[in-house]
Amino acid sequence: AVTAWFERGQHLCKKFVQPCFAWKKQNDNLSESTSKINIPDYQFHSIDLLDISRILEVNKVNRKKYPFAQRKKCFLIQGLENKMLFEASHEKGR
Repeated sequence: AVTAWFERGQHLCKKFVQPCFAWKKQNDNLSESTSKINIPDYQFHSIDLLDISRILEVNKVNRKKYPFAQRKKCFLIQGLENKMLFEASHEKGR
């Protein structure tokens, strides 16, 4: 499972940081009683919003790559160089 969010673009020290769609894998091993989060264990991924060429509804899922994906909850983000399949928590969230 992943947690995803949108990051705003910013202007920092004469450089512009592009707005992006970012996500990280959820750490299932983190106990609820632990108040500290071990940041180095997280791997953040992102794609600049301007690099997204399409967001598509999924009509057919490649079961060899994604054996447990639920088609009605999935959407595909197609960038300039790659494609990424995501599954929402419910159909309306897709």
